[in-house]
Amino acid sequence: MNSPLTQNLLEQSALFFPPEWIKSALVLALITVWMVIVLFTYLNFSTHRQHLSLWTVSWMFYSVYLAASIGLQDAPGTPFLLMAARACIGISALFMFWGSFQLTGHKRDQRELGLGTVMIVVWSYIAAYKVGEGMWITFPVFLLLSAAGVYTGVLYIRSRRRSRGATILGVGFLLWGLHLLGFPLANGSQALMSAAYFTSAILSLLIIVGMVLEDGANISERDYHALFDLSGDAIFLLDCASLKVLGSNLAAQRVSGLSAADLRGRHLVELCPDLGSGSPGDADHQAVAARINEPCREFRIVRPDGAPFICEGRANLVHGPHGSVLQVNVHDITQRKQTEQSLRETAHQLESTLTELRDTQKQIVQQERLRALAQMASGIAHDFNNV
Repeated sequence: MNSPLTQNLLEQSALFFPPEWIKSALVLALITVWMVIVLFTYLNFSTHRQHLSLWTVSWMFYSVYLAASIGLQDAPGTPFLLMAARACIGISALFMFWGSFQLTGHKRDQRELGLGTVMIVVWSYIAAYKVGEGMWITFPVFLLLSAAGVYTGVLYIRSRRRSRGATILGVGFLLWGLHLLGFPLANGSQALMSAAYFTSAILSLLIIVGMVLEDGANISERDYHALFDLSGDAIFLLDCASLKVLGSNLAAQRVSGLSAADLRGRHLVELCPDLGSGSPGDADHQAVAARINEPCREFRIVRPDGAPFICEGRANLVHGPHGSVLQVNVHDITQRKQTEQSLRETAHQLESTLTELRDTQKQIVQQERLRALAQMASGIAHDFNNV
């Protein structure tokens, strides 16, 4: 319970919330949590991301905690409601941690989640029916959920994606996790609890805004990757400083004869020796990039199977969520060059044939002239014979 001095300071504070507001604050916090659940459920069904399903369950248990807290306002000290509130906070923390592990790719055994859930339920039952109220009982579960929120927020803030949605979402989870630490400390004052629940509602709305913006950025990125992979031209993403391959699309992997993992880290000069001279370490990166952009510049890509691949390229500096990269678009002109070579050979053959026809025509004309001379000579000889 708060001392009279503390209560007096609260009443004089500009941030004071009347004690009778606590139910309104709880209802508002519960409504915003339901909004979070609806949003996460929709995103889970539309994108099929497993971490969203785990977070949805986490926020469901958090909503049950808020509902139990509303019940405790009418029936304070009820063991069942105390057990439900503490158990839901702990289980919510476990599911949020497991969702964050899925987000980072660190998959955990589901049996650990089940075992942790059983332990929290048993601990909450013993605490509610055998011990009752106590700071040392309430604080650990809130500390666990606070750690889960802070961990999730740090993941988004430190993520490689520098989108606005990821930043807002990370800050929302971080502040939401930190403010949970104040729940056990403010448990003796309805005014402080009202402020805590109002703050929870505001931070839940911040998480909703961040998730909507983040999902929009994810949609844009998915569309870009779809166009990136479906492009008919081979696309290489290079580090601007070292000209080493950072990424490639399906066409690039097809024309180079290498997988995405084998292409990553290779120097551009290793793939296209025509663009540089000497070893890749001695290549002038600016000169290599300039050669790609030369008009009508043709170069070969060396494939492991030795198959010829002639192409034209164009380099552009692209600013993306992971920083600036050099995007090299390579167009396959092997078929065109082979067709041009076939046309040149055909033209050469036609020219040879025309030359032979001209020679044959000259021979025919000469033979006709000789035949005419022979006939004239025969006629003259016949006339002389008649005389």
